[in-house]
Amino acid sequence: MRLTRHDRFGRKLILVSMTVASLICVLVVTLINEEIPDSVPAEQPEKPAIFVPGPQTFAPGLHVLGALSPSVAYVLETSDGLILVDCGLRQSHELLLKQMQALHLNVADLKMILITHGHGDHYLGAMQLRELTGAKIYAGAGDSAVLRNAGPREAVFSTFPMDNVPIEPTVVDVELSGSETIELGEAVIQVLATPGHTPGSTCYLVDWAGKTVLFSGDTIMTIDGDLGTYSAYLAPEFRGDAQAYLQTLRDLQHLPAPDLLLPGHPETQRRMVNARVSPEWWSATLSRGIEQMEQLVARFETDGADFLDGIPKQIATGLFYLGDLNQTAVYCLSDDAALILVDAPGGAKLVDFLSEHLKMFGRELPMLDAVILTGTTPTLVAGLSSVVNATGCRIIAAESARADVERLCANAAFTLSEDLPEQLAWLNLERIPVLGFGSERSAWLLNREGKRILFSGLAPLLVPSDPANDWYLTPLDLPEGLRSLHRLAGTRPQIWLPARPNHGQNANLYGRDWTDTLNQSRMSLGYGY
Repeated sequence: MRLTRHDRFGRKLILVSMTVASLICVLVVTLINEEIPDSVPAEQPEKPAIFVPGPQTFAPGLHVLGALSPSVAYVLETSDGLILVDCGLRQSHELLLKQMQALHLNVADLKMILITHGHGDHYLGAMQLRELTGAKIYAGAGDSAVLRNAGPREAVFSTFPMDNVPIEPTVVDVELSGSETIELGEAVIQVLATPGHTPGSTCYLVDWAGKTVLFSGDTIMTIDGDLGTYSAYLAPEFRGDAQAYLQTLRDLQHLPAPDLLLPGHPETQRRMVNARVSPEWWSATLSRGIEQMEQLVARFETDGADFLDGIPKQIATGLFYLGDLNQTAVYCLSDDAALILVDAPGGAKLVDFLSEHLKMFGRELPMLDAVILTGTTPTLVAGLSSVVNATGCRIIAAESARADVERLCANAAFTLSEDLPEQLAWLNLERIPVLGFGSERSAWLLNREGKRILFSGLAPLLVPSDPANDWYLTPLDLPEGLRSLHRLAGTRPQIWLPARPNHGQNANLYGRDWTDTLNQSRMSLGYGY
């Protein structure tokens, strides 16, 4: 689920994810039922260039294929053939052909397919068109390996739920560095390397019918203000890059505003918008993105890009993320005299996992003094008995967990958080009860180096997943569950360490990140903002 955050990232990512999911459903219905009209009248020059959900003409020889949700494609007519910018998903192939037919465009005339970036909704239909027409595929060098290798899936689909969409290798006939000029007939297209959303993101700038037209892909996703900067907040596996995006936006700001901006996702816009943009809009939009990326780069430099993405790292002094075991994060706390494990996932594999990963940070398994439990569901305690037997460590948990702990580890020393021995007093733990979810859970809050750190276990509830997973439990007491979310809201953590990180999320929280996360939980329980 980064996860690659800013003050509104959580809410925006949910809205975009929900929009994408709904549009895919619309696509399936459209493929079965929708009839494209035989012809679509050309847009008159004096009328606004308003995007509609279907094929349309913005200027003579410049067309939008607008029913390829979740993205769109664009066609340029030249005297030597057609140029297609992006092409949608593979399953959109027949719908793309219908739209071209409605615009009286012969697909056999297709000569070039220009890919804006390596996300599947923009390029997965390219091979079918290449095989059908012989058209050459052009793509940015930074994304070409992903196209040819058909993955990894995180690179092709980012965080969006498209698990049932197949990926096939895509031939890249021409790799673009961003300094090229592409010519076909009277069309002269300037290639602009715009990395940041992905390493190979590319914009195409063309003079057309006396106007400048910019095909922006997801570098600028919509005309109502959404840049594709969400990927810069995600873990590196999703291939966004804040520093590269910052430089891209600065470079674009030095260009004159295009007369027409044709973005990658006009249909996700929440209102009807005009593709004709003003210099004021251009400057303001890019300035806003620059400010966001400057802030993100500064955060990464100050706090570290502490993504919980399976790669072990030190998050703060004496605070370690050791990676994931059985899809569950493993965290440790340490000072000069003690070593503390948070939860015990992984079954018998936990002991070997700890022995290997603690060495990265100069710690040894025999140093382990205690395990703090956020709950006793199998996900969290599968390795508890093995690690207690190997080290003799004590268990720190809520009184309500005592019976489960004694069943799992009859001889373990059980300690309540309020009864910590002197050598563990530095933990200064505050327990936050998480009730209403069938079994009592605990979140643990502590202060370290002036920062509020929250170990939340399997709370808060995120977007529902497979109910068969024991970590996802529908609340048995919805009002109590909502009260638990309210208690968690009051913790106001600056570092959040859940048992199930979301898309390799950044452990550091800023602005509205925590509020948006809890709102997401309320939405999953059937409550809005």
